[in-house]
Order: sequence, then C-alpha cells, then structure tokens
Amino acid sequence: MKKRHRRFVLKRPFRLMLILLLITFLSLAPTLVSLLAVEETDYSVLDVSIITEMQQHRVPGLSLVIFKDQKIFYSKSYGVKNSQTGEPVDSATIFQGASFSKTLTAYAALILVERGVLSLDEPLQKYLKKPYLPKQRYDDRITLRMILNHTSGLSNDSDGKDRQIYFRPGALFSYSGAGFRYLQQVIEDLTEISFTEFMDQAIIKPLGMGSSSFVFMDELAHLMANGHEAGKVFPITKKKANAAYSLLTTAADMTKFNQELCRPTLVKPETVAQMLTPESKWKEDIFWGLGMGILKTPGEDFFWHWGNNYYYCSLMLTGKDSKFGTVIMTNGNTGMWLAGRLAVKIMNEFCLEPGNELNQDKFDFVI
Repeated sequence: MKKRHRRFVLKRPFRLMLILLLITFLSLAPTLVSLLAVEETDYSVLDVSIITEMQQHRVPGLSLVIFKDQKIFYSKSYGVKNSQTGEPVDSATIFQGASFSKTLTAYAALILVERGVLSLDEPLQKYLKKPYLPKQRYDDRITLRMILNHTSGLSNDSDGKDRQIYFRPGALFSYSGAGFRYLQQVIEDLTEISFTEFMDQAIIKPLGMGSSSFVFMDELAHLMANGHEAGKVFPITKKKANAAYSLLTTAADMTKFNQELCRPTLVKPETVAQMLTPESKWKEDIFWGLGMGILKTPGEDFFWHWGNNYYYCSLMLTGKDSKFGTVIMTNGNTGMWLAGRLAVKIMNEFCLEPGNELNQDKFDFVI
C-alpha cells in the first residue's frame, strides 16, 4: 500500500500573521541597519587630532562625551588634571562648569514656572522680599524671559556688583551674567532656601548628577582638575554659589542634563520646546532661547552653551532633532577654541549629511 504524505497547509490567520511580520521586518530594516552602523562607528579616530591640538594649544586636560538621545557612544579623557603632578584626567574628573551654570539655572526657573510660582513675563521685582536693583529707569520692567534670552539690559558682571540697566529691557541681545545673579536672588526669595539647596533638589539629585554642585565640596576636592594658563597650573579656588558661573561638574553629568533636554522628565516637553525656540538674535544664524543658545543650520538646529571661567573652557552642542550631541570640558585658558572646533568636527563627521556641514569659521562660539 502506497504511503500518502500529508500536506501542511497554513490556515488563513497564520498566513496573514506571517505576511504582517514580513512587512514589519522590511519596514524596520533601514532603521536596524542605521542603528548597527552607528554602533560600529569608530570614534577613536578623533584621538590623534585631539591630542595634537591639545599639545599645540597647551591645553593640559580634556574630557569628552559623545551621545545620542539616552545612549553614550564614546567617553574618553585626555591629558592631566595638573601639569605639575601629572595626575591624569578620567571620567570622574570635575571641572569648573562656568556658564554651564546658566543652563541649569534656566531649567530650574522653568520648573518654578510650571509650578505656577513664577511667570515668564511678570516683572521679577514683584517676587522679591526687598529690591535687588537700585531705583532707576526700567528697574520694574525686567522679566524672567528677558533674563533667560539675554535681553534684560543688565551687564555681564556675574558677581552682581554692577546693577545698572544699560538699555530698555527686551530691546536687544546682550549676554548678561548679572541677569542670572539677579535671578538667583529671585529664586532664593521665592523658595526660602539657599540657591544651592534648591538646585540640588530641583535638578542635580533628580538627574543623578552626583559629581555636580554649585558650591565647593571638600569630599570631591580630590577629583577636581586644576586650571591652567598657557600650561601653567593655578590653585583650585573655592567660589560662592553663583547662578551664572559657580557650577562644578563633569562631562558625564552635563551629558545627563543634555539627555534630559532630549527627553524631559522634570518639565513638560512643551516647556523644553519653548526653551529651545529662538527668541533673541546674537549674530547670523545664532540665537538664544530660554537659557540656551540655538544654532540654525541647513541640516538641523542645535542647542548649545559654552562655559568659560578663563582657566576652564567647555562647550556642549546637541542636535534638536537627531539628539546627537557632545560635551567637551577642558582645564586650559585656550580650551574654548579647541572645544569649539572639536564639537563642530564631531557634528560634521558623525552627524550631519554631506553638504550640510557646519562652517567652522562662522560658528566660532566666541562672545
């Protein structure tokens, strides 16, 4: 008797399921290939040029992070914390963040806005327990929005000694550290706690920025990099809390902050979108939003900020859409030039499409 072979026939529901799975796979294939390509990118090709530039410009130490959204692609440290001792920079090395301070302060102020205790467009004077600015023309006109987009009319005296208003608030862009020192007083009066304590509660602890502080911490002193001028080492100084410049931080911690801006957890996405919308123009294609610089390019807009306390120079730059970014921190007075060129190089080589590259000479990030 001839043995009959049974045919296996897929029932219609199973055939439909396989077809749907095949369609899904084909639709995701380009994304999967793209992700694999990113994973295989060799960022170490940057190392030789970084080391060469550090030597040429006498920048003793540098810390670099390259990331996309919530993923770290490359983290590397170069050079030394102290040119005399030769102690190497590593991922835990703390630098003076300088004006990176302003970005965290701006974000904290927007948290208060969301809580309904502070307004973007009400005069800040109404929130003070006593006047901060001397009586003068326009002293009752300055708002939070004007502080954050640098149109307050106040000077760049970050210590707050110069409290004169130099032009009608809101009229034009003029980078102002004095404005953020004013904002610090507003925050302290509103919250009734020290600025440092508020920043710890609002930003630093929630984001897990464990190596960051607006005041010097003895327990982290051994992690600090010394500042340098032309290769000469200078002692580490203890600064009072200042919303404009006193942040001590690492490249890794500042990456966490940039990642927060990519996918906000402390404020609504709409608030970050407003923060990263151009409000005041600095120069061609470079604007300020609410506490962040905005760089407009043919390929993509970037949000960015510098940090420059003379002996410590740093830069962070992130694509608004791609969420591809970098944080670069140095401990040399010539580090800003190096950080700026390196950030642009990273974007041109690893983020932007050919033909949409940043012009290095145009976007020099020098105030």
